Order: sequence, then structure tokens, then C-alpha cells
Amino acid sequence: MSTFATGIATIDDQMILRKADDAFHSFIGQDIYAPITCRMYSADTQRFTDALDELRLDKCSKNVVALRIKDYEEIYHWVVITITKEPFDLNGRPLYHVVLTPFYGSDSERIEVQRLQKENNILYQLIDASLLTYDSETELVDIYAHSDGLKVSLFHGSLADWEHDFTNKETNVAVLNEFKQLCADIKEGKEKFSHTVITGYFSRDGKEEPCIFRCNSIHGDDTFHKVIGSISTLNHNQNSLSIADFTLDAGIPILNKQSIIEYAKRALLTGRSKVYLTILDLDNFKAVNDTFGHFYGDEVLSTVADIITKTLGDLGVAGRIGGDEIMIILTGIQSHAELRNTLRSIRTNIEWTYKDLQENLRVTCSMGVAAYPDHATSYESLFQLADRMLYTAKKKGKNRYVIYTPELHNLNDEPDKTDAFCDSVLDQMKRDKTGVMQRLTEGFLVQKIVTYERAMTEILYAFELDEIVMVYDNMQMATSWTKEKVTNDMNDPAFLNPGFAFFKEFDVYNTLITNNFFYMEEKAPQLVERLRELSLESCFFYKMTHKESPFGYILFAKKNIRQQWSEYEKTMLALAGKIIELSMLER
Repeated sequence: MSTFATGIATIDDQMILRKADDAFHSFIGQDIYAPITCRMYSADTQRFTDALDELRLDKCSKNVVALRIKDYEEIYHWVVITITKEPFDLNGRPLYHVVLTPFYGSDSERIEVQRLQKENNILYQLIDASLLTYDSETELVDIYAHSDGLKVSLFHGSLADWEHDFTNKETNVAVLNEFKQLCADIKEGKEKFSHTVITGYFSRDGKEEPCIFRCNSIHGDDTFHKVIGSISTLNHNQNSLSIADFTLDAGIPILNKQSIIEYAKRALLTGRSKVYLTILDLDNFKAVNDTFGHFYGDEVLSTVADIITKTLGDLGVAGRIGGDEIMIILTGIQSHAELRNTLRSIRTNIEWTYKDLQENLRVTCSMGVAAYPDHATSYESLFQLADRMLYTAKKKGKNRYVIYTPELHNLNDEPDKTDAFCDSVLDQMKRDKTGVMQRLTEGFLVQKIVTYERAMTEILYAFELDEIVMVYDNMQMATSWTKEKVTNDMNDPAFLNPGFAFFKEFDVYNTLITNNFFYMEEKAPQLVERLRELSLESCFFYKMTHKESPFGYILFAKKNIRQQWSEYEKTMLALAGKIIELSMLER
């Protein structure tokens, strides 16, 4: 890092350097006729010009401003600039006296900064990780490690070059997808993110290893941001995933949710020929819990976990992802027949264990299965596919497994997508509004493992609605969800063009409630007529906006006439609308 004593210069009203002392030139390395602003950080130049204008207009006799300025090595430093008018001019043009002082101007401050730098260098050497920085203004990525007090550069170049270089060398689709998402998060300046990528960039012997990127973004003025992160390699054998590196669930002897998700993602990145993701849900578990109590329910979960673990052996690992939902990652399956035998063993062993309970309380399980890379190339899409198969298993009568087969499960042609929810699941939804909202926040918005279809269906049943209509893409697209079907690409002008007067009726929370349509007939006559045709008498609207301009809305509707929506319903549906709005803005 460059250091300098206080530097002095004279500039004109165009901020051109007219003269400067050696201290100034040795730091800035700039020709005397260049404008000083070309060495300043772009977001800081306005502060400097404003300070100069105040002097020019005689609003003050001296101005002081702090900003970032580049040295001759093109490295930015924070400095304090003191500006005063010179007592003379240049051919009638005013001149200004400029004094640059580093923040650590005194000897004691400089010594303290140097001491801290030495401490940081020692800490960097002790950390068994490489470091990453990214500057959105220059779009440069700098990846380096510390060795014997020296900074060792591992990569220095543009983010685009890094992505291009990696993409040309990597053939594993899952690894590529994860790396591209890492680059996207870096470029976007996501506040906090983590990705595991297989690469040989950072290993000591050049071998490809899983590397964990943990990054945070620092946002400055305007659109500027800087990303700082660490890169640590996992000392895992490419052909095995050690359970010792993961955390068990607090209640039952399998991995917890965070660990099984991380395990699944690593399994996809190890380059294995095939990985099966299975989602298992216990049938009748709520009835068992209600009848025998939660202590017995916990024993059931523990027993089921033992059955799964013993059946799997070395074939895979299980983890709890919800109350009675378990995810199983199968990495050692060699054939389709072995897969079916394993799933059948889990199903029959659970069924046999509880065969003596009365019929409506017998514990069985339903499972949905999808395969990587045959059916999906990312964890999120693989999970969603297995989730769809789970509810297909529920629809077909429970106590079974369904393996995704493209020839049998044409997802684009399924006319009735919502009836896959069995009665017990729907009954639980009606009683669990808070749980639905939690899943909407975590699974839908944050983790993105819950689909729009699943989210809207849960909202329908939890709040006992008859229809949800979402109008989006600046009123160009619309989708409708009912308990019977999903209708995509609705071309209904009544919904797509409600009119400007309609949006003026929304309150400050972007909500609008109608329990009768008399006062709305003049505002949105076509929409009112269409709602009456559908017998949707009680409506809760949420307006979706971007930069204060509406780009769509969501209608939550019931057919029965109600005098008033409860405060709880209004709060929860407004929250649901906001979550969906944020999700749409991320697309």
C-alpha cells in the first residue's frame, strides 16, 4: 500500500492541475495538465465539485471533503482534501489551493495502520482458505492466497473471463450450473451467499475438489458493490461423502434439513453417474399424533428413521426436511431393479412394523423419486420433480412409491395438477395457515424448492378460497388456480385490462377488499361483470408494483358473500401477495 506525506497542489476552475509538490506527484503519478477528478472514484467526484462550487460562489472560505483517490498503482485510498481559494488568478480564472492528507496523517496513526496490516497478513496465512474480491466498477475478480508472508495470485481478471475459462474446461452440467449461479450472485451483489463448486483452481496438488465459496457483498453509492469471500476446499474422497461432516437432526437419528440439502448438492457435484432423490412422507401420521400424542409420534419418527437407515446401508443417506417428511439421497444404486427393491423394502418394513394398529391409524409411507442427471440437472429442479411424484403417490392411494418416468408423467399435459393432494394433507392445510406462510417464505421465496403450483394450492386450501388469479408481466399474462384445475395463459380482457381507475382504489398497503360490487362498477365494469359471472362475491386484491408502478395483481376470492375479512386473513394474504411479488421481481 502506498503511503505519502501531505501533498499540495493548485487547480483551476476546470479542476486541471496547474502545479503540485513532489509528495503529491509521487502519490498520484499524474501529469500536471490532467483534471484531478480523473483520479477520483466516480461516486465521489460530485462531492468534490460541490465543494468547489461553494467556494466559487463565496458560500465559504474553506471546504473539506473525504473521498477515494487512485495512486500511481491504480489503487484507491481514502484521503481528506482541504480546498481554499488562491490569492491570485490565472488570466482572470480563479485558482484553488488543494491539500491532500491521508486518514492516517500522523506518524502514530501510520504506525498503527501498519501494525494492523501485519496482523491481518498473519491471520491470512493462518486461514486455510483462499480469498476472493470483486469490484463492480472494474468488474475484476481477484483470487489469492497467502504463503510465507507473500500474496500468491490464483486468478486476476474480469468476471466474464473467469466464467468463460471455467465453462470451457468443465463438462459436468451440475457443476456448471452451480458455478454460473455463483457468478450471477457475485455480479448481482447478493448480500450473502454460499456455493459448492468442483474445481482444481484452489487445491494444492491441482486435483479437482469440492470448494465452498462463502461470500458477502458490501454496497456503496449508486450501483457500486464489492464482494469479499473465502474459498475453502473439502478434503473428501471424490467417490464418497462422509457423514461425519454433517449434523444430525435433534429429534431422530438422521441428518437435519440443512445437512441433507448440502449432502444432496455435494452428491450432484461429485460427478457420479446417477443420483436418486427421494422424498418420503408418512401416511396417517397426523391421525396417529392426535390419537396417541406427540411422544408416541416422536417414537414413530425415530423408528421409521432406523428402518430407512438400516435398509439403505451404504446405498445412501437420509435426512429430515419437515415434520414427517424425509429426503433420501441414493448414490450407490447400480440398476433400476436395485432402486425398486430398496424402495419396496422401506415401504414394506414401515407398513409391517405398524400392521397391528387399527386400520385408520396404520402408519405407511408414500415416496416420490427423480434421478440426476436423467430427469434434472440441478438440485432445485430435481427436488421439485420428486415432490411432484410424491403427491402423485398420495393421489393414487398412498402406501406406494412413484418414480418419475417421462413417458408416463408428461408434466406439460397434466390437466388436473392440484388433485394430487390427498384429503389428510388438505385437512392439515386448513388448520395450518401459519405453516403454509412459513413454507411460502422459506420453500418458495428463499430456497425456491416449492413451485407456484404448490404454493397457490396450499393458499387455496389453507384460507378456504375458491379461486386465485394472478395477472403479471405488465397485464399481459394471467394464470388461474382453483381446487379443480390450473388455467395458464388466460386471455381474458376483463382480468388483463381492469383500467387505471381500478388501481387508484388500492390502499397504502397495496390491498383492496370488495364484498359487494356496486361502488366498483364505474371503476372496473368489465372486471366486475366477469367476477359476477364466476360468482366470486368476496374478493381480496393485492397490487404488485415495481418502482411504484403496478405490473400486475393477485386476486384471492371466495364465492360466498361475507361481511368482512378477518384481520388475520387480511394480514396473511397481504403477506402472501408480497412474497409472490418479490418472487416475480426475481424472475
